[in-house]
Amino acid sequence: MIQNIVQELMKKLNLTEEQAKGGLGLLLKFCQEKLDKQNFTKVTDLVGHNWQELIKSAPDASAVMGKLSGFASVFGEKAAQLGSMASFASGFKKLNIDIGKIQQFIDVTLDTLQEKGGPHVKELIQKYLKK
Repeated sequence: MIQNIVQELMKKLNLTEEQAKGGLGLLLKFCQEKLDKQNFTKVTDLVGHNWQELIKSAPDASAVMGKLSGFASVFGEKAAQLGSMASFASGFKKLNIDIGKIQQFIDVTLDTLQEKGGPHVKELIQKYLKK
């Protein structure tokens, strides 16, 4: 499944394999942080057995999250969402991916997961991306 997602991202967003895998790793890190273990396992079961390698290939965006965590505690849920998007943007920038492609990247990935796993997994992830 990983290769299917990577190929779709490369084709539809004109990315290199390294960019596609790194961005997918960022998205999986986000899911690992936001979803409970049972739901995260549903995602990783669809992605495939090498999901840990994708997370390792993702650029480190923790510096951005560290700076924004204080804002989240003061300003609440909207600041936490901003922190997640800032983390994606930082990671995408490190991968030399135009940050304007973040939403397209997420859409292509979730659509590909939905083809194999049905709408449930897509809805699980979207719930946390839209908060």
